[in-house]
Order: sequence, then structure tokens, then C-alpha cells
Amino acid sequence: MKHYISSITAFIFTILVTVVLNGTGVYGGPFISIQNVDVTTDFPAIKVFFTVKNRGSSEIQNIDEDNIVLYEDGYRVNYVKLLNLSKKNDLLYLVFSIDSSKSIGHKLLSEIKSSAKEIIRRSHSRDKIALYRFNDEVLMLNNFSSSRESLMRSIDNISMHGSRTLLYNSIYDAVDFLSRDGLNRKAIVVFTDGRDDGSSVTADDVIKFARESHTPINFVCSGSSSAMKQCGRIATLTGGRVASLKKQNSSTQLYTGILNSMRNQYIAQYRSIINPDGEKHHIELRLRQGTIRDRAAAAFTVPLSLSLFQIPHISVLFFALMIILMVMLITVIIILLLKYRRSHTCSEAPAPMRQPAYRQDYNLSDLTTAPEDTGQKQPVITPDDPDYAYARAWLLQKDGPESGKKFPIFWDQITLGRGEHNTVVTNDQAVSLEHAKIKRVNNAYLLFDLASDNGTFLNNKKLLRPKPLYDWDEIKIGRTLFIFRGTKLS
Repeated sequence: MKHYISSITAFIFTILVTVVLNGTGVYGGPFISIQNVDVTTDFPAIKVFFTVKNRGSSEIQNIDEDNIVLYEDGYRVNYVKLLNLSKKNDLLYLVFSIDSSKSIGHKLLSEIKSSAKEIIRRSHSRDKIALYRFNDEVLMLNNFSSSRESLMRSIDNISMHGSRTLLYNSIYDAVDFLSRDGLNRKAIVVFTDGRDDGSSVTADDVIKFARESHTPINFVCSGSSSAMKQCGRIATLTGGRVASLKKQNSSTQLYTGILNSMRNQYIAQYRSIINPDGEKHHIELRLRQGTIRDRAAAAFTVPLSLSLFQIPHISVLFFALMIILMVMLITVIIILLLKYRRSHTCSEAPAPMRQPAYRQDYNLSDLTTAPEDTGQKQPVITPDDPDYAYARAWLLQKDGPESGKKFPIFWDQITLGRGEHNTVVTNDQAVSLEHAKIKRVNNAYLLFDLASDNGTFLNNKKLLRPKPLYDWDEIKIGRTLFIFRGTKLS
């Protein structure tokens, strides 16, 4: 029974740890541990940051691609490139951030200084260390330096100031400082009681920034349980450690742990086949070297993206496809309408004769010359009216394809249009096949519009009904302008 209770307790504890890790789902064994999964930098290329170490914190030598097997969502990745960070740069870059606010107290500040100086004494002579202090403000005291004497003096000169504690601001600035030069073997050590008061960023902002820049955050602290828990959360999610000031040699052990982690840090690079769907995915690293067998796993989320070189989410892809199909359909309809209109209006073949707009023959006595917008009865035109009666008449093309050409009117009726069967043919695409006609009635010449597409204009006014023509009248069909000329009856 006790065995079952222990198993259930362990299972619940595992779930709680997963929740505390804020959805990262990172876990590992005694030999291999995943610190971070970089998905956003160069997707679909993914980088997995992990460490390999022995139980005694000693180094496991000669780890290469043959010792690592990677699974993505349960499927084995065929090609994994392994990069050993310790082989690229043996220098370790550390940033110390020391809490000097009044909430620390003189005793705790003295312990913090001693702990910081102890790490400096234990560090390798080639290690580069930078120094910050924070209270109401965050201030850099030393840039990266190998001078232990200068660092010690700066630490001794730190005193308590201010009423606020900008803990998260100081960590954020330290991460930003470390991420500028693309350093690989780097870490931050924060000496604090875990209290934050007035920072403009949150713990989650710090965690996100540190994970993106692959910077582990370590803590040397002594404070309330809630403050220690928050420091532990930040350290766990960024690949760092937590040391307590109450324990002897904790600072030395912290530095040793940092050093071992840096010297055994690797990057596994591979090309993912998953889509940027915004969903959670899983990877698993397996270590095999000699008799050593271990595994570590992590969960990561690929951000939903519509980048040109990435495959969009299926719903977005379907929506985009529907839009493309609709645009193509509308384009095809427009093209078909244009082709139909062109073939209907631009065909050079003779078309069936249209029924003229005015089927009956008009007598001259039916026509009036008064303006249309007045209600006056117009005087009757007689055959002997000298204003309308002409012995002969002709058209002179003023503007158009055959400008200056003369068209004599020999017949009692002529038609104007683009079709070859017309009496007056004009090569103007704006002119209908049968556009207008001029008919002789009792020695007067009347202008008719034959239901043309663009209309017939007499002296710049659209012709709405047949009208008699004067000498020098302007007739416009399409873009072609004719002048009506006539010789009066003697």
C-alpha cells in the first residue's frame, strides 16, 4: 500500500513540476539535461541546448553525433549536427549583480560580499567577470575584467542605498549585456534576498529574454520561502542554479556547477518537418556512450507564422486558397465579358441589318425646328424652305481616321458606320457597325441615329430624334467629326 502511495505522490509531484515550469515540459536524467529549445531564430532549423555530465560532476568525454539520438513527436530525426560549445571558447563570461538596497540589511550584505569575493577567488584567471549593483537604480560598476583586485575593490565599496529593489530590471540588463557579443559560455549570478520592488519588467519577461539568448541565471540568496521559490523558478527555467547563503561552501559549489555546465554544454541542430501551426510539440534526446544510457525530453511551441518560406496553418491555408480561387473566378468572368463585348462590337464581318430606330418614313411636314425643351408648336417646313432645301450635299470629314476626305451624297439615303456595307465607312472603334443615316426628304436632308452604342451628336448635342441639317452643321459619331455641306436650290 505504501508503495502505491509513493508512486501516486511521485506522479503528482511530476505534474506540479511541469506546471511550475510554465509549459516548457523539460525533464532529464542524471547524465543529460535539456536547457532550452530555440525554435524562433531560424525555423525550420531548431537548436536544442543541453548538457552532459557524470554523477560526480566530472566531464563525459568524446560526445559526438553517434552518441546522440533525437526524436521529434515520436519520429527519429535522421540527421543531427552536434556542436560542443566548450571546444569553441574556453573562456567563461560571468556577470555578478549584487543587491544593495536597504531591505538587504548590513549583515546579509556583508555575507553577499564575502560570497561574491569567494567565487572570484575560485574562478579561473582567464574568466571574464562584470559587476552590477542595484537598488533604486541599476548601475554597472565594472565591465568584463580579469583583474581580481579591481573587482574586489568594487565589491568592498558597495553600500546600501535607496528604498526600492529593482531585481528584475538588473537581471534584464545583465542578460542584455551578455547577449550583445554573441558569447556562448556565459552565466549570470545574482546575489539577493529575492525581493523585487518597482521593476518595470516581470519575472516572466526576464525568463523569456534569458531563454531566447540562452543565458542561465543563477542565484545566491537568503530570504523568505516565497522569494526563494521565485528565484528557483527563474533558475530552473533558464538552466541556472540556486545556492543558499546559509550553507557553507554553497558559493564555491555554485561556481563549480556553473563551470561544469558550461564545459559540458552542447547544441543539437536539426531541420524540423513540422508546420508552424502554433501547437505544442515534443522532442526527446537519448544518450548512448559505452554503458551509459539516459534520455531527456522537452515540449516546445512553434509560433504560428505566414512567412514566405514557411507553411501556414491549415485553416489559414484554406482561407487563402478560397480567396485566390475567388479572384481567379472573377478575373475569368471579366475576361469573358470583355471578349464577348469585343467580338460583338469589333467584328469586321457584316452583321445582320439592324432594325432602324425609326421604322416609318418621316414627312418633312412632321419635323419642327424649335428647341426641344420648349412647349411651342414649331412652324411647318415646306419643300421650298431655303434654310433646308439643297440641290446637292456632301460630308467633309474634319476629325477622324480620314481627315479631309469628302463624301458626296448622291442617293436619297446613306448610312454611316464601321461596317463595310455602309455608304460612309469610318475605321473608328468607337463607331457602331451601323451608326447613323442621312435621308433626303423633299430636298431637305435629315439626320437619324440608328440606336448606336455611343450615340450621334449634332452640333455637340446628342441626337434624340431625327433633325434636318443646315449647311456647316457638325455631325459627330464616335471620335469622328463630319461637316455637312450643301448647295442651295437656285
